[in-house]
Amino acid sequence: EFGLRRAQGPDGAVSASRYCYIGGFDATSNILAGKMYGIPFKGTNYHFFITSFNKLTDLDHIEKTINGCPCTMKDFIQICLSYKEAVCNLLKVNSSETIE
Repeated sequence: EFGLRRAQGPDGAVSASRYCYIGGFDATSNILAGKMYGIPFKGTNYHFFITSFNKLTDLDHIEKTINGCPCTMKDFIQICLSYKEAVCNLLKVNSSETIE
C-alpha cells in the first residue's frame, strides 16, 4: 500500500490504506489514515521530518547519540556521507552524480 502518490480521487490514499488494512496488511505508511482508523504506522512515516530540512546545514544544531557516544549532527552527517561514498564506490557510481 506504499503507493500513496498514485492513489486516485480526493480520499484515494486514505481509502487505499483503510482497505489494505481491512484486507490483511499489518500497517500503513499513511499517517492520516492511521489516525483516522487506528491503523498502526510503519515505513516512511518519518518522511515528513526528513523533508522538513532544505539542506544539510539545517541539521548542524541537532545533537544525537550514536552507539552510546554523543555527537553533533555534523558528525552524523559526515558518517552518512562516508557511507554514501562507500556505496557509490561499490556500485561504481560517481558520487558527484548523486544528491545529498
